[in-house]
Amino acid sequence: MSTLRHLSIPLHPISKPLRATFLRRRFLSTQQPPKPKAPIKSAIITGAARGIGRATAHRLAADGYVLTLNDLSSSSSSDDALTTLCNDLQSLGHSAHPFHADITTPTSVSALLSSHLSVYGSLSCMIANAGIVAAAPLLSVNPNDFLHILETNVIGVFNCYRAAAEQFIKQGTSGKLIGASSVAGLRGQPLLGPYATSKFAVRGLTQSFAAELAGEGITANAYAPGVVETGMWDTIAEGFVRVEEMMRKAGKGEKEMEDVEAAEGEGAKARTIKKFTDALVPLKRHSTPEDVAGLVGFLASEGADYITGQTYAVDGGIYFT
Repeated sequence: MSTLRHLSIPLHPISKPLRATFLRRRFLSTQQPPKPKAPIKSAIITGAARGIGRATAHRLAADGYVLTLNDLSSSSSSDDALTTLCNDLQSLGHSAHPFHADITTPTSVSALLSSHLSVYGSLSCMIANAGIVAAAPLLSVNPNDFLHILETNVIGVFNCYRAAAEQFIKQGTSGKLIGASSVAGLRGQPLLGPYATSKFAVRGLTQSFAAELAGEGITANAYAPGVVETGMWDTIAEGFVRVEEMMRKAGKGEKEMEDVEAAEGEGAKARTIKKFTDALVPLKRHSTPEDVAGLVGFLASEGADYITGQTYAVDGGIYFT
């Protein structure tokens, strides 16, 4: 065993057979035939009850996918929203069934996958869309709240990616992993520190899965929405309003306060979305869930079979790449 110079990190030597296998695959492998696809186009979508998840369900159903739709089970309207979505899709002639599970626990994700397989027999696409947000200055963030965001937005995606990848390998088929990042995962944003951290992590996780599993015919990509009018922006708006109130009390941010007063009569969410859109989006309109679903639908399609390890922004031009 050796250590990196200047760092006390142990390095376990790679066995000669394993090293030879890696080098052969990395540098000497010949053209490999593509892995066969699963017998039917089927997908699991997490966080599907509303917003981007709901729009993605409609998009993939229209593209011929059969679906298992997931969201949390609670006493809120989430249960009804998920069931209603499945009923709506079924009324249009599509196949979709709901499954409530907490993606932060591997056993729940395993149960979600098992439910999907019991109905459809195989899996071809995992869309890890579920996520949460909080808006607050970093110096006032509660560490437990930070961990909660990481558990949902990062560990949840990891659990979904891993379960799906293991299933693809077991099937002997290719497969697609698609995760939710954000423009906040392309550049850090004020008041969104924990959220931005989690979305940067999704990019890294997606790239790592893409690098490790390419030889299995598995692709991994992510999408990065910008200003999208969804329920998540209610939470963001509340955080910004709290900060604006703090600025007012401190006698700072007069220009920001003028903007708020000029928009009197609008809700906090509408004000916040308008402010971000006017300041950041060259196309001068906020996004819709359907805009994002269009990108996800492409990533789930055969047209994206040769794309992996990428994170695509669908943000109206906030960031040019």
